[in-house]
Amino acid sequence: MNPKTLVAATVLLFILSCGQNNQKAAEEQMLTEFYTLYITANAKMPPDIKAIDAIEKRYLSNELREKLLTAEYHADPFLNTQEYSMDWIESLEISQVEGATSVFKVCYDYSPGHRNCVTLYLVKTDGHYLINDIEGLAYSDADNEVLTSPVRGGEQLEVGKIYTDDDFEYVEYNDQGDYFFFVVQRDDERMIFLDGYPAGSTLPVLNRGDRVEIQWKVDSSWVAGDGERLVMTEWATNIKKTEDGSLSLFKKKHPNPLPYQYDKEWAFTEGFLVRIREAVEYYLANTKQQRVRDVLDDPSANIGFSIEEQRRDGQLYYLIGIYNEFENHTNTFQWLYLSDNEWAKIFEYDLPNDKLIEFADW
Repeated sequence: MNPKTLVAATVLLFILSCGQNNQKAAEEQMLTEFYTLYITANAKMPPDIKAIDAIEKRYLSNELREKLLTAEYHADPFLNTQEYSMDWIESLEISQVEGATSVFKVCYDYSPGHRNCVTLYLVKTDGHYLINDIEGLAYSDADNEVLTSPVRGGEQLEVGKIYTDDDFEYVEYNDQGDYFFFVVQRDDERMIFLDGYPAGSTLPVLNRGDRVEIQWKVDSSWVAGDGERLVMTEWATNIKKTEDGSLSLFKKKHPNPLPYQYDKEWAFTEGFLVRIREAVEYYLANTKQQRVRDVLDDPSANIGFSIEEQRRDGQLYYLIGIYNEFENHTNTFQWLYLSDNEWAKIFEYDLPNDKLIEFADW
């Protein structure tokens, strides 16, 4: 062989060897990061669901995330367990499967004398290494499944693609669960969009009844319960008001929040009082009762409301007395009942007939 040819071949092999070593190091680093973050988030009590979701979106391929929706497993597929411990991080061992490219075995000490191992297949996408499959995980035939959403009827959708739809009526924002979410309404059908804004973002200032345009995507989320499961759902990435609703117009006309009174023995929380005020203001902004409209149209009116608990037919309600205060006198001109159950509703009180007339949800 020509000496020059031999030198060139040797250099080429050296370069290829360096490239393979660099790839292996990058893949091992990605897996170390994934497992460290993943175990940490799951070991919390309760598990940090939002963090887990963000970790999976960062380190799993779209293909694997879609496959996991139909996978059959009774333990965490990445750890082969139904529980979690921070101690496992110290014993993590990540090694490339001999003779295979981008295939790694991840092992850890589950308990003294017992070691769990999982084999993972990686892929490089847009310059980043991602977990693309898990050995031994059984899948149903997902190729024939069509991803759809009630937002767009029977249209076939793509995971992660941004869609834009308008003509929604904003209802509320809920920040009480593992996932925060927006509730909107269209054609009398209520829909939920999980909050997909980046952490620390400023959310739009919206009032119930505002017309909004939503940029959204279909992506994964975890459903808690008897064995957490991964599902695809709608995520709002941006919401823009397109038209003021009646409540926003009411607040522009009456910029000062309505004052309220209640007996301190009820010990209502600040968040609950804000919600009650929103319900009362929503009623005032939308009612057709002429006597109420007349008070609202009076520029000298000083409107407030009282709150108390009251039972009626065995059910707990919040009794709201909306009043106009003038010359040290208080005139209650409308009574409302707010039901205290999962189907929370606003009722007008028909005093002459002593009955409740449903007005709206709250």
